[in-house]
Amino acid sequence: MSTSNLIRFGSNLALASPTPSDMWLPIYGGEVITAFQEYNQFLDKVNYKSIASGTTMKFPATWKIGSEYHEAGTELLGLDVETKEYTIALDDRPLVAHFEVDDIDVAMSHFDVRNELAAEVGRELGRQMDRKIAALLINAARVTADSGTNSFPIGGNDKVAADADLDETDWGSEKSAATFIENITKISKQMDKFDVPATERCAVVNVDLYYGLRSLGLPYWSTQLQNVSGGGSAVWGRNDTGAAGPRIQDTQGYQVPIDVLGIPVYCSNHIPSTNITTGPTKYQGNFSYTGGVVFHKQAIGVLQLMGVQTEKFRDVRRQSDFMVSKMLMGGGALRPYCAYEIRGTA
Repeated sequence: MSTSNLIRFGSNLALASPTPSDMWLPIYGGEVITAFQEYNQFLDKVNYKSIASGTTMKFPATWKIGSEYHEAGTELLGLDVETKEYTIALDDRPLVAHFEVDDIDVAMSHFDVRNELAAEVGRELGRQMDRKIAALLINAARVTADSGTNSFPIGGNDKVAADADLDETDWGSEKSAATFIENITKISKQMDKFDVPATERCAVVNVDLYYGLRSLGLPYWSTQLQNVSGGGSAVWGRNDTGAAGPRIQDTQGYQVPIDVLGIPVYCSNHIPSTNITTGPTKYQGNFSYTGGVVFHKQAIGVLQLMGVQTEKFRDVRRQSDFMVSKMLMGGGALRPYCAYEIRGTA
């Protein structure tokens, strides 16, 4: 049986080792594979202010006023109350993400390059804002003394110490998860002693510790469940297998927190986990042993002069488009006694 002499017209004979498929053109599916949207957890959980101008914002602070029995015939002169102020400042310079694309490259591509890259730089700024707020919260939790002479409850002995049973090499273990529950119990007691409101308390932990909590079969937050199910009485959640326990998302695609002593616990991969020594001082620190942070909304203040803004510049000389996305923010501690770090032994 003879073999036909096929013309392999897909071969590129200009190559040293031609193959039958050298000149076949690939077919693009029309969709660019980009990073999935990440959970940005922190901005709506802290004291966030947007300003139209200026560089700082002052927050007045007052502490508890006393009381006394009134004796007959005595004049009421007024009792004293401690007052001071905290100043939250913007960063010196904006954070910028930028890229440049060539006209010919764009013309030859089978997908919308500019839109996808513009979306990606927007996601990057969102990630960076989350990481900066996380660092501010953790550093607020590390404040052990306040400026001036006052009775604001900030002393270092009131903070929950590093816990040897929290294993920074294995945050996802059941031991670490059980120890976190013990820690959040101590933190809740301290917050109650400091009269921190029970509402607007929150915890955000790294992904491993979050899934360690899930492995214990804890329910997800009942208040959030009421919103998901459209109201009605609160019931414990069920995971996808029907067993009691948490699920990662509600029906709207939002993350559903785990309920630990009435405090919603979220997960985030934006919890810093390294020793950060660059950038503005307020965001620096050794976070190698940090697993998360428990806080009240008023623990820190965050300012933003400009939200994420995108600019496009047409460079005729280079036949290219240059795009910049930027934001200018800043922050600092307001009530450090409202923030507690979850960490292993340093």
